[in-house]
Amino acid sequence: MNTLNYNRLTIKRYIFIIFILLIIFINGKPILANYSTAVPYNSYVYNFWDEPVSSPQAYIPSKQIKGVDLEIGQIENPRDMFVHEESSQIHILDSGNNRIVIVDENFELVNIIESFENNGSSDSLNEPRGIFVTSEGNIYIADTENRRIVELDKSGSFIREIKNPAETADSLSDDFVFRPNKIAVDPAGRINVIVANVYQGIMQFDGDGTFTGFFGSPQVTPSPADLFWRNIATDEQRRGLRLFIPTEFTNVHIGDDGFLLATIGYREEDDEAIRKLNPAGINVLRETGFQEPLGDHFSDDEISSSMFVDITDQDNGIYSVLDRRRGRIFTYDDNSRLLYIFGGRGERKGLFTNPVAIEYRGKDILVLDNETGYINVFEPTRYAEYVIQAIEYYNDGRYQQSKNMWAEVLELNSNLDLAYTGLGRIYFMENEHQTAMELFESGNDRENYSGAFRFYREKIIAKNFSNIIYGILILILILFLYKTIRRKYSSLFVQAAHITKAEKRLQNRSINKVYKYIIKYTKQISYSLYVIFHPFDGFVNLKFEKKGSYFSASILLFITSLTYILLQVYTGFIFNTRNLREFSFLLEFSSVVVPFLLWCVINWSVTTLMDGKGSIREIYITTAYALTPIILINIPTTIISNYLLLDEGAFYYFFIAFSVFWSMCLLFFGMMTIHEYDLSKNILATIIVLVGMGGFLFIALLFFEIIERLTSFISDIYNELMLRR
Repeated sequence: MNTLNYNRLTIKRYIFIIFILLIIFINGKPILANYSTAVPYNSYVYNFWDEPVSSPQAYIPSKQIKGVDLEIGQIENPRDMFVHEESSQIHILDSGNNRIVIVDENFELVNIIESFENNGSSDSLNEPRGIFVTSEGNIYIADTENRRIVELDKSGSFIREIKNPAETADSLSDDFVFRPNKIAVDPAGRINVIVANVYQGIMQFDGDGTFTGFFGSPQVTPSPADLFWRNIATDEQRRGLRLFIPTEFTNVHIGDDGFLLATIGYREEDDEAIRKLNPAGINVLRETGFQEPLGDHFSDDEISSSMFVDITDQDNGIYSVLDRRRGRIFTYDDNSRLLYIFGGRGERKGLFTNPVAIEYRGKDILVLDNETGYINVFEPTRYAEYVIQAIEYYNDGRYQQSKNMWAEVLELNSNLDLAYTGLGRIYFMENEHQTAMELFESGNDRENYSGAFRFYREKIIAKNFSNIIYGILILILILFLYKTIRRKYSSLFVQAAHITKAEKRLQNRSINKVYKYIIKYTKQISYSLYVIFHPFDGFVNLKFEKKGSYFSASILLFITSLTYILLQVYTGFIFNTRNLREFSFLLEFSSVVVPFLLWCVINWSVTTLMDGKGSIREIYITTAYALTPIILINIPTTIISNYLLLDEGAFYYFFIAFSVFWSMCLLFFGMMTIHEYDLSKNILATIIVLVGMGGFLFIALLFFEIIERLTSFISDIYNELMLRR
């Protein structure tokens, strides 16, 4: 009996395992697409708000190629590699051994170039750092420590060398040091060379090896503050200031379209990291993504932003760049929209210790590690293949296939905004404008959303044009009849109102008291409409005739805060770039109330010392009444923003700015009225108040920072004591 039960249990286990395997094979795309347990790194992308969000693995490590695998010994300090497109041969610049190692597409050794005959004598390389192979197979090497460029044929025979151009070029000084680092030859035969410690740009030589000039220099524009301090600084101080020199290029690559792709290494915050240079040296890189192609632009540790050291591209315009700081690979489409990020630093398979070069071999990605000497080969997952195919189908005009691919991508990764945009563009071309709008909104693509909304709005207006006209006419008629009847029977209305009031007094004195307060505060609040159009008379009446009160002013302050909350939440999608998932009602409310109260307190404190006649009550009421234009303008502007297009946004931003400007003018003249200042004294008092507010905020932030550090210090001591127990 026990044996029978055991056999039944075993059979059930086998059936369960087979059932699970069938599920995986039949519907296993999401499981196979992630490979999260097979790789030592996490893949991610950035969303519209610059937040890193998880993504399925795009590439997984498939193999590592070592010198011992090729039976050539250790590859020492390699600095560059090149994949020949026609033959798929891989040229590895084994700089530590001063040789070039050539392997075929199956990573079988083809040739080793260690020396060559130069004018009858044996010659060799000396710590070369750059290599390029033309379509004919000619090999160009940046022979760095020999301070020359060497050209060899595909068998390794010497063709020519290009030495220091300062010997023949008048534009270069005699002490110019020619130490070429990277090299690329364009389809026209021009030789583009990055030279160490040269900041004027890429050195360019013609097909004969004659230096023709510098090319594509990154322009540096000093800020007004930098220029100001440099002009007033002493000679010694100027020497200590940062030089306004362009940033040095780190690598060059000839794109599939013949343009030059270049990466920039150590750069300032606003500098470009990638440039695509046309023959005139102008950067023509298209950037339509949410962020510039800068790699990582956040700091999760002591390392700052990315530093690109190499770039490569495919024939579909997709390009990948290598970040040496974090060991990550960033891939963008032909419009510089981020597709995926993978890689990392470490010693496990698929990680790097010091990556220096990246190349495509078909759809595989090869990364050369300088420290280990390994070539790391990465192959695309189903997820990456879907993304690439969706882009290729769209560029080829096969929109239905692209649509299917983007749908597959979204099944695997709902965090990729580009997939929503890709689908939205296809629905837009199919005249499904409402669906396209929903997809563009999901992908945070406001420009394309505006384009789809234009057609959708026109369609709605055309469909309901007659109803809109009838509605306007009926509204005009109602207003006309109301004014006519009110004007004709106004005395009757007044009598009826008095009768009604008398009856209410007799019926319920408590209701009459509430009614009295409602009328009182309604008049006080409505008086703000008079103030904003007659500021001097209005503020005088607020001060001397008590037209306002703390309660009415507080109501206006509350409504102003509420308008900003509504503005944050209900502004139309095109103009609302806020992340509503992080919206805080209390924080938004405080962002109006706290500065308001701070202004009142600091203003009272300053003007008391400057013979100001306004009390804290009058300052509070005047400031609140000055905010009325914000209420009157922001609410309708928020509603209208849902019906405006992107190119109509000037109206939206104008009215928002105008409401603030109007309120600030009212506040200025209101303070001048209640304090009885002249213009110059009011300007001085306003400046002092603003400086005082800034100082108070600085001290408050410093105080909270100290408290936070002190709390952290006490917590660390407590944890240490508890652990030592």
